[in-house]
Amino acid sequence: MNNIELFNGITGKVFAELYQSFPVEAEINLTGYLEDFIAVDDYEGAWEFPEMTKATIKWLDKAGYIWLTSPQSYGGSYKATLTPKGLEILKQTPNSIEPTSSIGEKIVEFSKNKFSDGMNEIVKTAISEGIKFAWHSSST
Repeated sequence: MNNIELFNGITGKVFAELYQSFPVEAEINLTGYLEDFIAVDDYEGAWEFPEMTKATIKWLDKAGYIWLTSPQSYGGSYKATLTPKGLEILKQTPNSIEPTSSIGEKIVEFSKNKFSDGMNEIVKTAISEGIKFAWHSSST
C-alpha cells in the first residue's frame, strides 16, 4: 500500500469515527487502526504507522475538515471533531455514489472492514468535494 492509499484509508477511519460521534469530540488513537492496514509481521510498517496517522490528522486539521485539540496521553492520541465544512461534505450525496447514501454513510459502512478500494474511492470523492467547497466559498 502506498502513502496516498494509506492516507485515504486513515482519513476514512477518522471521518467515520467523527461522523458517528458528531458533535461530540472523539479520541483518535494513533495506533487505533493499525491492524486494518499493517500486516502482523510488518514491523517496519507498524513502527511508521503512528507517524502516518499523526501526519494525516494534522493535514485534515490544516485543510479545514476537522478541528484537532492538543495531544492526549503523552501524544499517543488526539481529540477531534468535524468542522462545518467536514460535516457538510460527509452529508453530501453526489451522483457518483448510491443516491440514497451520503458520503459519510458510505465511509462508515466501509470503515467496518479492512482497507478496500471502495474506501479509497469514497475518500477521494470526499476530498474532491472539499476542494470544490473551498473553491466555491472563496469565489463568492
